[in-house]
Parts: sequence; structure tokens; C-alpha cells
Amino acid sequence: WGVQVLGMKNVANARKLLEQFVLRRTYDEVGIYLPKIIEQTIHVEFTDEARKRYNRVRDEYRLQLKEFEGMSIPFYWAVEVIQMLRQLTCTYEKVKVARDLALDSPRPIVFTWYRYAAKVIAGSLSKKAITGEVPPLERYALAEEQSIAVATLGSLTEGVDLSDFRSVIFFEEDYSPGVNLQALSRVRRFGFAENEPLLVYYIHVKNTIDEIVHSKQKARANSIKDV
Repeated sequence: WGVQVLGMKNVANARKLLEQFVLRRTYDEVGIYLPKIIEQTIHVEFTDEARKRYNRVRDEYRLQLKEFEGMSIPFYWAVEVIQMLRQLTCTYEKVKVARDLALDSPRPIVFTWYRYAAKVIAGSLSKKAITGEVPPLERYALAEEQSIAVATLGSLTEGVDLSDFRSVIFFEEDYSPGVNLQALSRVRRFGFAENEPLLVYYIHVKNTIDEIVHSKQKARANSIKDV
């Protein structure tokens, strides 16, 4: 017993009514008033041993697909393999690139997908990582008090103003373009230094899932714009 909302009877009339009171702007429309973005992708090479480990995991999964051809493969198999491949790209060489880039960039914030990666990078910089383990009310203050911030994407993507930072480093990216955009938008805001561009870096291990995730989420972001 109670009210059940099934939807609007007349969507066109509802929109016409709301247009009198609602001002809507796209991100592209607002973007002309925001700082210019300068993007750069930095490629990292695997060591021979790291490449062998990565290829072994990838190839074993491909063999499984061939063995079960024509049959339904459990979805969690693919998820598990993808997670393993992403974790294997968190190499010493990639962490070193992130560390050096953070030290050379103006007031940077480094975003990671994995908590482990955030802790390793932050440790190499003698900073404290901002992850889900840090109480929500303390995350913003921790970011502001550090000259270099390292955070997981899920911990600092909503409800905070990070416009004091001057560069963004994506050590890892989310599968969803919306999450990456949210993280970027915390920095690219009104209040950012006038006429100063926002530097955005993407760190990828060559010929790995890093590049695939990046290309897929960029393609999804463009398709959403076209709708």
C-alpha cells in the first residue's frame, strides 16, 4: 500500500514546464570559461621479466577462451584477469616515472585506481596517500596541506575543490569516463589561476591494458558527447 511512481504521462509537457525554471549547460559550454587543458601521454617500457609475467597471464586466459569456444565463459574470469593485468602494470619503472613527474610538475595531484598504487607512490614521495581508509572529512584537508597529493580516484572525485593544484597525473584511470572527468573537474574549476593551463599527464606501460582502458574510455566519452 502506497504511492508507486511509474513515470510521466507526457514527457514533452513536463520538459516545456521545467524549461521555464531550469538553466542547463553542457560541460563543453562551461569549458570555454575554464582553464585550457594541455594533455601528454608518457609511455613506460616493461622490463623483460615483467613483460613475460604480463604475457603469461594474458595468454593463459586466451587459451581458456579457445578451450571453451562456443560455451559461455563466467564473467568473473574476465574481471579477474583484467584486474591482474592492471596490477601487473604497477611496476617500479612506472612508479618512478610518476614520482619524477610529480616532483617536476607544478603543484601536482596523482590519481590511481588501486589503493596499493597510491600508497607506493605516496611513500616514494614521503607523503600520505589519500584513500578510502582516510575518513571523508579528513581527505580534503590532507590534500590541501601537502605540496603533492596522491589519491585514489574514488576518494577525491566529488564534493571537493582542488583548484589550488596545477597539474593532474593519471597513474591509472577508471573504466568510466565520467569518473575520470569528475576527478579532473575537481581541479579544473572557476578560481584556477587566470590564463594558466592545466597540465594533465597519463602514464601508460606500452602495449598493455593501460592503453586499452585509456582508448576505450576516451571513445565512450566522445560517444556520450555525440548523443
